[in-house]
Amino acid sequence: MVGPDEGTADGSVRRGLAEEGVAAAALAIWAVFFGLYALAFLCFQYQAFAPNFSPLKSALGMIPLAVLMIPLAVAGPGLARRYGVRPVVACSLLMGGLGAAIAGVLGPSQGYWGLAVGFFIFGGIGLGGAPVTEAITQRLPAAKQGVASAVNNLTRELGAVFGVAVTGTAFNMGYRHEISAALDPATDPLSELARESPAAGLAVVPQAGPEAPRYLQAVLDGVDTAWLAAMGTVAAFFALAGIVFVRAFGAGPGASQDSEPSSTASMTQAT
Repeated sequence: MVGPDEGTADGSVRRGLAEEGVAAAALAIWAVFFGLYALAFLCFQYQAFAPNFSPLKSALGMIPLAVLMIPLAVAGPGLARRYGVRPVVACSLLMGGLGAAIAGVLGPSQGYWGLAVGFFIFGGIGLGGAPVTEAITQRLPAAKQGVASAVNNLTRELGAVFGVAVTGTAFNMGYRHEISAALDPATDPLSELARESPAAGLAVVPQAGPEAPRYLQAVLDGVDTAWLAAMGTVAAFFALAGIVFVRAFGAGPGASQDSEPSSTASMTQAT
């Protein structure tokens, strides 16, 4: 008997995820795009407020990320054929979580060079992108390669959306918590305005009179706390995704050390 969603796009994706290892691989892709878009969304704001970088300097500040990500993206498929998909992708997720944690901790204390170290290590996410994409295409038959492409694309888009939404919320909560602790929004209108956002906080500093240095320090501390909260969230998601992936990604075509890279996977990864 045909189910209510048989033959629909949603039903096809759900059936594709039910194949052994596909859901785990999709989670790994989701985590990579979660972290990548979270970092891209917040790092420019953080570098603008904390190190006081211009937009161009903030963009150049992301170079350490690309320095490692690009060569590892090229090397990833070969390493997966030699050592297997599971350890390569697990290492990729580990480096993503570690890089986010280091950027969150060292950025506020060491300035840009602390961020650069974290960005560089975070670039390790490039290692697992192609192998995990290939794993999905290999674990679905040729007749379902359209489903494989849909799973790959859907998980990327959802990862990006949730990365921006969740870490943006964590950033906002961290900032507001620090402002509430340092100032007194309940009785001070300027403090309440400063609590809205870092940009609003900097805008009210000139209006604070003799208290301006205290307001400025509170805003900068709030930005540091917000950044730490956001990067901690990214690191936690990477850790969770890594644990689930290692436990759920069993032996199969995508886990074989001898599997050859498929042209479908390469094309999907390139897009």
